[in-house]
Amino acid sequence: MEQVPAATRAGRRTLVALAAACAAWLVLLYAFRFGFMEIEAEADPCLSEPLGALCRVRAILGLSIHLQLFGTAALVLALLANLRLGRWRRAVAIAGLFAALLALVLYNVRYGAPAAVITLIALADLGFFTPRKPDAA
Repeated sequence: MEQVPAATRAGRRTLVALAAACAAWLVLLYAFRFGFMEIEAEADPCLSEPLGALCRVRAILGLSIHLQLFGTAALVLALLANLRLGRWRRAVAIAGLFAALLALVLYNVRYGAPAAVITLIALADLGFFTPRKPDAA
């Protein structure tokens, strides 16, 4: 059996952790979308009496979706991730990826899809998807 260097294992662990976090985020977003935003039993009371706090939250989220705020935020973060931000670049890129997934799930595909691609390019530029070479000792 071939021994895998520790740096490669750490890189794989980071990539697996990001993939697991993205999968968990997607499950959460779809549960929110289909369990809160699109369920008619929750929307019907808001049509007759839109004074409750839950109805206000639904209205604000609906307006945010209509104005494509999630997609715009994702696109801004994705473009920022391609700047040379030093140690903040990776965090901004990961935030951009999560914002792009939010935009894609909540109907902001026009800006969410390019934001996802631009963010993945930024992560690839950071070397996130390439195995790290072990340090020469």
